[in-house]
Amino acid sequence: MKRLIRMTTQLSLRLCLLTGLLAGLLGAAGNTPAYAAPTSITIISGGGSGGFGTPDPITTYSIPSIGSGSAYIRLPVSSYTTIPGTRWVNTTGSGTLASDQASFQTASYTVQFTLPAGFVSPSITVEVLADNEAVVSLNGTEIGRQPHFVFSGPELVNFQTISSFAWSTPSDFVDGVNTLSIANLDYGGSNGVDFKTVVTYDTAPEPCTPGMYNNGSGCVNADPGYYVPVAGATEQTPCALGTYQPNAGSISCIPAEPGHYVDVAVAAMQIDCLAGSYQPNSDATSCIMASAGYYVPVSAAIAQTQCPAGTTSLAGATACTLTLFNFSGFLQPVDNLPALNQVKAGQGIPVKFSLGGNQGLNILASGSPSSQLIACDSSAPLDAIEQTVTAGSSSLSYDATTNIYTYVWKTDKSWANTCRQLKVTLTDGTAHVANFKFSK
Repeated sequence: MKRLIRMTTQLSLRLCLLTGLLAGLLGAAGNTPAYAAPTSITIISGGGSGGFGTPDPITTYSIPSIGSGSAYIRLPVSSYTTIPGTRWVNTTGSGTLASDQASFQTASYTVQFTLPAGFVSPSITVEVLADNEAVVSLNGTEIGRQPHFVFSGPELVNFQTISSFAWSTPSDFVDGVNTLSIANLDYGGSNGVDFKTVVTYDTAPEPCTPGMYNNGSGCVNADPGYYVPVAGATEQTPCALGTYQPNAGSISCIPAEPGHYVDVAVAAMQIDCLAGSYQPNSDATSCIMASAGYYVPVSAAIAQTQCPAGTTSLAGATACTLTLFNFSGFLQPVDNLPALNQVKAGQGIPVKFSLGGNQGLNILASGSPSSQLIACDSSAPLDAIEQTVTAGSSSLSYDATTNIYTYVWKTDKSWANTCRQLKVTLTDGTAHVANFKFSK
């Protein structure tokens, strides 16, 4: 019953831990975003603090037949509109309404912006109003064109119409400096451009540190029962059989300690070996049942204990029980009472008996066997010992083939012409005797 209660308790603990792991996985979506908040870069023509006729610090121009330089802030022609927050720019700066250098030519106005290494999801939106036609390019790729409007009569540009272009092909953006170009095709008369550019991008997060992984929503701690050994991981690794990890955010799993085991993967706890079993090793996936003749009284044991003398046990025992040996009398060459066994003093006598099977060698009580001097009984049947052995000292052995114990009793030459009684006391408390008469 105790073992059943313990197993039920361990199963309940596992279910609780599993519930916790599922809750952690379901809640992972609410963790740190995978990317930082989008960064926005706004570029406007004429954005400098200088007045009309001063250089625009962000815009340059290039005319193939003339050269290049900083674009200048200028007043728009009265018929022109202006993109809110911007100012018109042109190729010359002498006076606010000075004529430009690009009549009937193409002037390319350029601005630059920088993207960090590892940027993602880039996009650019360009609003442009040009005198006259304009081709908008990003790093050499055309992304939009403001057409040259033709009305009846002379060619005129509709200076009230703002063109807007959006582009988000990642391969057209580069790490570092990017160049936006507006090629202004002039058809005569006043010339210039007015534009506003907004660039947005995300930045990828720093690699997750060991013990964490990116689950698609950001870096999260490895769950109990899992680990992440390296940086930059996108998944967690389950603890292997024989190991466990009770903590979140771990970089390794813990081998099951001696006396414990882990029999499943993704374990957040190790399990005590139950009483009646033990485990001397670490990294174990199961426990070892106590052998017959041994016992394990407590849980989480690292060794089994041999049953004391006079007790025994079955395999898997938590305690030993008292043993009553099946002693069937002394066997030849020793005769049982009332016989008087005659033997030459100083010989080794093989005292044989059976206990009904192998009871181990720890069967003799302390101080047993022993002998004492007795009066020789002239009426007792006298039987000579047919078999003796040479022995340096007394000893006990067991023959598994015949199931017979043999105690070699080393007698003393000084016992000649006396009678003695041999007493064999077993660990179950029973005593068994045989009488001997010694000759020279």
